[in-house]
Amino acid sequence: MNPGTKSSAGKNIESAMPSTNRSECGRCMLRAPSRASALRRLFPRAALRAGRSAAFRNLPVLSTLLLAAVAVLASPFALPAKPHEQRIVLNRAINRPAVENLQRWVNGGHESWCKDARMVASSELRRIAPDFALSGDLQALPLQTEFLTGTKAVFAWTPLDARATYRVTVERFAWLLPLAGKRGDIVWVPTRTEIVAHP
Repeated sequence: MNPGTKSSAGKNIESAMPSTNRSECGRCMLRAPSRASALRRLFPRAALRAGRSAAFRNLPVLSTLLLAAVAVLASPFALPAKPHEQRIVLNRAINRPAVENLQRWVNGGHESWCKDARMVASSELRRIAPDFALSGDLQALPLQTEFLTGTKAVFAWTPLDARATYRVTVERFAWLLPLAGKRGDIVWVPTRTEIVAHP
């Protein structure tokens, strides 16, 4: 065979090989397969086992990540639900003739404590809170003032066991001014009571 000419078999080999994996060896082009592909062709099961062993090597890491994800996602469901506060609100209907009669009664020198917002709130708390009713003097009761203006006041009381908070709103009405004579003599009237039960 003439060294300058190529055989038909050599031409077929050269055209069948991809151009990226060819290396020049003398006059003919030979394919240089990668080592991994050669091993895969010779030992297909060994390659499969090698892939499995890599997966098993990462198993502790994967299992740790999986457990962490389950712990994070399941934690809100594992904790018991926090019970919500129960709230009862009682709005009093104002009977204007009865309030006017009370104002006349106080003007006559009776029940002068009705001109004190804290005393009126304490009296209302005695009516609705059983523990508050056991207390003695109305002025000595520990009421917290939450809001106070010349016409409206809000007082709160929580018993020692903190199972509930009682809130009483008392108001002075401007339409009583002609009967009372001056603003300081207008009676306070309970208008709203709120009981918040703490779980």
